[in-house]
Amino acid sequence: MGTIYLAAFIVACASSFTATPFAIWLSKRWGVLDQPEARKVHKVPIPRWGGLGIYLGILLGLFGVYIGFPRFRELLAYRYPLYSHGEMLNVITLDKQLAGILVGLTFVVILGMMDDRKSVSALPKLLTQIIASLVALNYGVEIMGLRLPFFNYTQFPILLSQIITVFWIIGFMNAINLADGLDGLAAGLAAIAAATFLAVAIIQGDTDTPFISKQLKLAAVLSAILSGSCLGFLPYNFSPA
Repeated sequence: MGTIYLAAFIVACASSFTATPFAIWLSKRWGVLDQPEARKVHKVPIPRWGGLGIYLGILLGLFGVYIGFPRFRELLAYRYPLYSHGEMLNVITLDKQLAGILVGLTFVVILGMMDDRKSVSALPKLLTQIIASLVALNYGVEIMGLRLPFFNYTQFPILLSQIITVFWIIGFMNAINLADGLDGLAAGLAAIAAATFLAVAIIQGDTDTPFISKQLKLAAVLSAILSGSCLGFLPYNFSPA
């Protein structure tokens, strides 16, 4: 899988670097510009749709890995049946989980672009974030439990698991959004966080539970793509951005 992670990172980085000028052009074309003010550092209007470049880098990175690596397609085809008292309750699929992440991501990107063009109030923002989180949850993306050093794995009750998942996703979105105050800060933090997730997923990937091992491999690919896409965007976002 190491080759896939490296390829995912490189393709996403190159795609984001190539797509960001299009996002800059589109921002100027639609007049989505951050105007200079007394409390701001920049002296000229700055395009605000840079996140679109990162988003396109993620999509193109995924597409490149999907086309170029049959092993990644095999990973997405993995099926895991859930049983309770001998009765099959559901079948979790990795391609469905990935679809949930992409649909939720697209919701948030559209919200962000609308907010950049014409400020969206806090309540619609929160509702859209909740919807995006619930979409991912409905597609099988869920924090099922917690493992801490020196302690056994603790599985959460279903309702608690769903609540934690939604709060976790919303928390991460807003943490990065609130950090977006200096040139390169938000994209840099996201790149570092994704690289950390990549390292953890690789270290813990060879578990005795096949389904968890497969999920960690998918998480590693997504982390490599996100980190690469953010780094591809950063050359346009360094001060003065």
